[in-house]
Amino acid sequence: MCGIYAVFGSYDASQAAAAAATVQHRGPDNTQQVIIHQPPGLIVFHRLSIMDPTSAGDQPFVGAHWTLVCNGEIYNAETLWQQYLGHATRKSHSDCEVLWQLLESGVVTFPEMVRALYGVYAIVAVDHRTGTVHAARDRVGVRPLFWVCTARTVCFASEPCALQEYGRDVAPFPPDTAGYVTLDLAAGTQIWTPTKTASLCDMLPPPTLHTREDAVRAVRQVLEHAVKTRVLADRPIACMLSGGVDSSAVAALVARFSAPRPVHTFSIGLEGSTDLRYARRMAQHLGSVHHEVLLTEADFLAAVPEVIAAIQSYDVTTVRASTPMYLLSRYIRQHTDFKVIFSGEGPDEVCGSYLYFHASPSADASEAECRRLVRDMHYFDVLRADRCTARWGLEVRVPLLAVDFIRTYWSIDAALRVPYQGIEKWIFRQAVADLLPPDVAWRPKEAYSDGVSSPTRSWSKMLQEYVEEKTSEEALRTAPARFPHHTPRTKEALWIREQYERLYPHMDHLIPYQWLPRWVGDVKDPSARVLPQYQPQ
Repeated sequence: MCGIYAVFGSYDASQAAAAAATVQHRGPDNTQQVIIHQPPGLIVFHRLSIMDPTSAGDQPFVGAHWTLVCNGEIYNAETLWQQYLGHATRKSHSDCEVLWQLLESGVVTFPEMVRALYGVYAIVAVDHRTGTVHAARDRVGVRPLFWVCTARTVCFASEPCALQEYGRDVAPFPPDTAGYVTLDLAAGTQIWTPTKTASLCDMLPPPTLHTREDAVRAVRQVLEHAVKTRVLADRPIACMLSGGVDSSAVAALVARFSAPRPVHTFSIGLEGSTDLRYARRMAQHLGSVHHEVLLTEADFLAAVPEVIAAIQSYDVTTVRASTPMYLLSRYIRQHTDFKVIFSGEGPDEVCGSYLYFHASPSADASEAECRRLVRDMHYFDVLRADRCTARWGLEVRVPLLAVDFIRTYWSIDAALRVPYQGIEKWIFRQAVADLLPPDVAWRPKEAYSDGVSSPTRSWSKMLQEYVEEKTSEEALRTAPARFPHHTPRTKEALWIREQYERLYPHMDHLIPYQWLPRWVGDVKDPSARVLPQYQPQ
């Protein structure tokens, strides 16, 4: 991960410096800043050095025509060099340098460059010739970017905490979008010109895979490509391993493509955790160097205020699931030298494998729900993965959110993607079955926030009991008046919201809704353990 802060137009230098410092944890290795003259502005970049950790790879990249920063990984960087730049002189071995070189050389426009990218990215760039400010974010929103665009100021940051002074004017920069801002400071106006880079969720071609056999082959092929392109790094890599099929498949392919280097796996849980048990089984199967972090209920509960501060969200399921990921990231940072961490985010949304999909009324309804979930992932699971790791100076890689994996899976006939033989995500499981022990490959879905605890006493139950005595019935009754936007409906939700509001007042609009399952009635708890489809493991 890296941290971006950039402000243009009318701004206060001391306030900008203080705001930029709030995202320094994302890039603890190096900080550089550049003053821009047209339009007047400041760009600060906090670097986590992964590719070319020398000073040659530091950002911003500055040239006669363009200045650019990118928090991301460009997996087709070498292809772009060969296709557009030939034998151009490189300043570094950074994969992000190619973006600046493409613009500086003038061989492509900014939208053309973005459309050519395969990777994850948040980009801010300035064209000095026109004085325009350009920005782009990857198609799923894996890399974060927030912004404010007023008549006299445009400001970007990797996390909303750096933009708090702007309050409700702060917005997530939309994934799958590129564009530029023209500021006219004399007139006090700005013009934002957006360009869709490639619609991922709304304009897919008709299905082309109509049998399970063809679908399994295609999914396996694209999974291998997604992982293989992401194991390149100039720093050691490791895997978070929950023992679910998603993280286990990623770990198995990472082990294959990083050989002969041994793969390290990391798991976390409470006493009796089902995740720890299955992760141990998978680690033995892989022969990985396995690290098991066993913590107590008190450890988890003590971390929750820190977690809310780090993730900058009050969504209940995001807070629950972030707590173990935050604690595991902290352990990795404090006890190892790993910087690049693989995680299995994505298939629950892409493949429709949450347990509530068993209650879907039709294949078309399931498909629409998958697209909604992926479109909104940057508010929830993608946010969790980014903030929990970035808080501890780690870079998370999520190959199961590769655009080509999503497109391939959605090219399967929708009727084949619903639960089959009572098993969710059957095609994905079959595609990786030979890589995993059978009990891992076909393990029923268990949410990360549930699997870290035992079947008899869940992490969500612990948190609910903890806040019960801290929150009164009267406080819950008056919650609609205090919080008219996404009013908390439980004591747990209210307590979490109160912690959030103390830290980030006037920013509750950054969460569009509370994540809850569908098709299962008016449930108030996002845990899969409240659903009739849940099976204790």
